[in-house]
Amino acid sequence: MLKGNTILYEAVLQTPGMVEEVKIAFRATRKDILLLSQLIELGLNDEAAISSAPVGTFDGLRTLEAELLNQAKFSPEFIDKWKQLTGTN
Repeated sequence: MLKGNTILYEAVLQTPGMVEEVKIAFRATRKDILLLSQLIELGLNDEAAISSAPVGTFDGLRTLEAELLNQAKFSPEFIDKWKQLTGTN
């Protein structure tokens, strides 16, 4: 993350209400869920993107990724194999 973006990101995260949980209902294909989870995983493994963020900042995204895969009814075995095949484990 660029330094200016990091400062902006930290400022936005400090605003009131940002830690408030929201419920979002949407419909997506299992294919889209699988691809979205992979994008999240790749982003979470990008050291340059997360190195300047405070520890724990992206824990919510890890939870979101797992929840999306769970709601799409992918088995844990499938998820493990998928991550091995895509190199995101």
